[in-house]
Amino acid sequence: MYFIPQKNKWYSTVVHMSPLYRYGATCLMIVLLLFGWRYGLYAWLDSSIGCERMQIAQLQQQLMQLTQAERANAELNNIVPVLKKQLHAYHQADPEQWQQQQFTYVMNESQKAGLQVTSYTDEKEKKKPWGLYRSVQVGLRGSFERINTFLNALKQSPYMIQCNQIQGTKADGDQFAVSCGLKLMTAHV
Repeated sequence: MYFIPQKNKWYSTVVHMSPLYRYGATCLMIVLLLFGWRYGLYAWLDSSIGCERMQIAQLQQQLMQLTQAERANAELNNIVPVLKKQLHAYHQADPEQWQQQQFTYVMNESQKAGLQVTSYTDEKEKKKPWGLYRSVQVGLRGSFERINTFLNALKQSPYMIQCNQIQGTKADGDQFAVSCGLKLMTAHV
């Protein structure tokens, strides 16, 4: 031990100590260093790495959502021209003529279904930002199956007809008296 001066306080303490104590103190110092490494620097690094991994996982999830949104956006961009064409098909230059066609369609479908029209009332045309609509109240009489056939025909019609209210009472036999609240709609282009 030539590199430590002999008048050093540590040197004189360690030299006069038994080798067993010196090795024990050395082991204790190594254990303390390892303990400090594991629960000090390593724990801090491990938690920092864990946080970074969580952020990477969140960013990857956001990236997947973004790519799905881009695909959906591309699909919607392809659908928009088709929907515009369909909207133009619904639009007519004369809304009165269009609603007259819708009225004729409703009456024809009620006759095809074998229903008896008992009443018909309509309200004044109402304007909305998306177009015009006229509320219509139609009173029908017939069997449940025929009424169902009529409503399915309205649902599958090429016109914008919405049934937003229906009330029925049982008449005689298998006959029902039904009142349907319909909206005959025209879209703006």
